[in-house]
Amino acid sequence: MSDIPYFIHGRPGGVYPRLEVRELAKINEQWTLFNLSLQRIQQAEYKPVAAKFISLGLWDPWSSVSALEIRKIRSGDPKGAPGPLSSEYGGYCNHASILFPTWHRPYVLALEQSIGEAALVIAGELTEELSDAVKKIWITAAQQLRWPYWDWTDPSTGKEGLPALLKPHVAVVLQLPNGTQKHLEYNPLATYRFENPRPDGFQNMENSKDDGWSPFQVGQTAYFKDWTSTYRWPTNSLRPEEQYASIDDLLTDDDKNNRYGWKSLRSNVAHLFTFPLAAGKDEDPFIWDEFSNTTFQSYKTKIARGMKDYKAGSVEHPHNSVHLLLGGLGHMSNNDYAGFDPIFYLHHANIDRILALWEYIYPNYWMGEGYRDKEGKLIKFVQPDGNWSEKPDATVDESSELEPYRNDSNIYWTSNDVHGLQADEGVKKWYTYTLTHNQVSIDVSKPIQEADRPIYLKALQDYFGLDILASRLKYGISHPIIPALRGNGIPPYRFEEVADYRHFIIVADILEHAYTGSYRLEILYNNINIGVVTSLARGLDTLCAGCQGRREIKNRIRGTIAVHQQVVNQIYSLVEQSDQPNQEDVFKEVFKLAFSAQLVGPTGTVLATASNDDDPTEGNALPEEKRPNITIHSTSAATHEEQGYCLFFDDKEYGRILEGKWIAIPLEQRV
Repeated sequence: MSDIPYFIHGRPGGVYPRLEVRELAKINEQWTLFNLSLQRIQQAEYKPVAAKFISLGLWDPWSSVSALEIRKIRSGDPKGAPGPLSSEYGGYCNHASILFPTWHRPYVLALEQSIGEAALVIAGELTEELSDAVKKIWITAAQQLRWPYWDWTDPSTGKEGLPALLKPHVAVVLQLPNGTQKHLEYNPLATYRFENPRPDGFQNMENSKDDGWSPFQVGQTAYFKDWTSTYRWPTNSLRPEEQYASIDDLLTDDDKNNRYGWKSLRSNVAHLFTFPLAAGKDEDPFIWDEFSNTTFQSYKTKIARGMKDYKAGSVEHPHNSVHLLLGGLGHMSNNDYAGFDPIFYLHHANIDRILALWEYIYPNYWMGEGYRDKEGKLIKFVQPDGNWSEKPDATVDESSELEPYRNDSNIYWTSNDVHGLQADEGVKKWYTYTLTHNQVSIDVSKPIQEADRPIYLKALQDYFGLDILASRLKYGISHPIIPALRGNGIPPYRFEEVADYRHFIIVADILEHAYTGSYRLEILYNNINIGVVTSLARGLDTLCAGCQGRREIKNRIRGTIAVHQQVVNQIYSLVEQSDQPNQEDVFKEVFKLAFSAQLVGPTGTVLATASNDDDPTEGNALPEEKRPNITIHSTSAATHEEQGYCLFFDDKEYGRILEGKWIAIPLEQRV
């Protein structure tokens, strides 16, 4: 093995856009080079070893691998382990942390760099005996090639589900520069075939009758140790079939009220762009904390300071949901193994795209050195139980090292290094994202003028489907109860309130490790799933120090769900049928009684239920610490008098729902 580490610098030589994977497929030269390069770096003999696909998979928050295997891949690391090597390895887990979006940026950049290096070699091989003109075309294509993203917020997701080119049954036929075709044996975007032997540490996850808190049915097993390739929604078998129909069913939206699929994901992203363009004193790190991760460590301090809770959600919230949508019993549902599925990187490139658009609009909202309490004392963000080289409860900030990623100077990247993609940033990443909507064009590598920010914000809200005026026109019926729901809030300066409208948000926090694996909370109205909050977790025996630390402190994570206006209108109608149709207290009770909920495992197994119609007994009550805390809120909406973008104001909380109603489903009754 080489003692030289793999330095991450991206693709120097020019800034080119990352493309949506279906757009990349339309560019013959780049698409051919992309597939051939991905296939090549997946081979066992590819060099350098640290640039192989499996090596990059070991760089993910994956932690069930032995420290010996990590040392083989990462020899030459100047920092190394915090103590003597053993079979234990603390991992690089930055989930539920302010570093979640920034740590994953050099992670995807590393694969982009590896693919680009392979593409240049392949372009040279394919054109060696061809004309200079053809050589120039293909070398240029290799130089401009960037890792693509899968935009699961695109409307096609709601109609078709997962794009066909990400499925294994699609034949990959590539057009070569000499006019011939190359048929690939398998689709390298649909699976990764593991080397033999696999790295040490792979473990099967089996639900035996001894594990009452497994998120699976009895007998279901994720054969991570035995499977020879990655799988999406596999059947319960050593040689499984992949159930892509299940993925498509979860992603598409057949019912107008069904928000678990595409509508739910798109709504989660849209609400990330409802923060104000300018915040109050000391508010910047609080907003970054809310946006960047599901833990929101600074929440209590923010409320104590009288600051607004925007309830806009975090970018990690839809990230978690997509993992479970794609995984089922397979690799994407477990963070120990997710980084080996090629779709992981398409998904994370889309998360990076959302981050890039968000930080372009909100450049000042940042983690900094921490946040301040009402006395002005600095409070540092912490990383429970540390990781590979951090001590337990290590503090993290903008200067924290994003291990194991090092630049050409053999120095670790930091969040300050990865912040922003503009050309004038101190550290170049050599890629950009572009977006055009409603005749507004955005390129996050270009300088942004202050006057353009509200224009871009409006375009992004529309692009991701947050158009309150359109919703008001489509679903808006004047209900006599609405005036009674308003508070005393005043619209922000130069904003006009949207008449006859209230926006309803469900805020839920769940125990991150309530089960010995991933699970989700589903909120139901008339048995229709209107939104989810997902915990993307590892097994009980994981060697991930961060996950074990968060399990030990009983970390809770948060998600927000916007209630669809059609559902709200149905509840308004129920109130109007009562003998007190204009009373807010009546509305509160009707609204709170309208919902039920359930906890569901990665394969759809119902683990616990909560309904206003059923009361738990002493024998079947879900333990209190495992119960979700679910509250309902409403706000008024206002649009800017010139640019038209939307903000919410006049918050009201209607209290918790389904308290004391949670019933655990026994293992033998799970279906």
